[in-house]
Amino acid sequence: MLENYIDKVKRYYQYTKEEKKAFWIGTIGLTFILAFDISGQRSTLPEILKDLIIALIITTTALYAHHAGQRLWGLRNGMKVRQELWWTGIVIALIIWVLSNGKAKFFAVSGTLYEYLKTHRLGYFRYQPMFSEMAVMLIMGPLSNLLIGGLAKTIEVAFFPGNNILIDIFRFNTIFALYNMLPIPPLDGSKVFFWSRLGYSFIMGSLLGYVLLSQFFGIDSYLLSLVIGVVCWLTFYFGFEKEYRSQ
Repeated sequence: MLENYIDKVKRYYQYTKEEKKAFWIGTIGLTFILAFDISGQRSTLPEILKDLIIALIITTTALYAHHAGQRLWGLRNGMKVRQELWWTGIVIALIIWVLSNGKAKFFAVSGTLYEYLKTHRLGYFRYQPMFSEMAVMLIMGPLSNLLIGGLAKTIEVAFFPGNNILIDIFRFNTIFALYNMLPIPPLDGSKVFFWSRLGYSFIMGSLLGYVLLSQFFGIDSYLLSLVIGVVCWLTFYFGFEKEYRSQ
């Protein structure tokens, strides 16, 4: 089983030339948005270059981890996953960045596509798309970002209190995960919402709860975030879904 999975990774994990191009365009766009404030708070060239390098490392790591989590999980279930650049998202991000004078930032620049590898789906129920499998695969992207952000936060608290780079890694990855779960095509959240409105309400509620608790209240609790997700699920079910299903 493990050897079969490793073989799939070797054969299908690699980025195509077009995907590499899209990856770096998206990364560069995120880097500039993360690094600069149009208000001109950075006055010297060394400061600007330092911010750019740090932002490039953060965005590259976050975007790669997001895609890697989806690709590796997809191959586990016989799916070949690939990413596409969302040009509209880049334009929206730049417009928001400019109009807010660099204070507001939008981090969503790619969508995810997939196809089933029929020769690697032996033993599965069907060969056609299974929306539950698709949803789990897509969720692996934001989840990978939360794991990286959580790891950076743990290292910062345990070994380097107040380290700005680790704090920025944590903040960017959590916010990046949240943006990618918005129900806007072609973002991950739009496909998860199509799979299940209730499932989406729980996942988005948990993720939003975690971001709000960690960013504004300094509370890093996955358990409390899941409780918020359950509350969102119940609210959506009794406020809308129950009546809709009874019709």
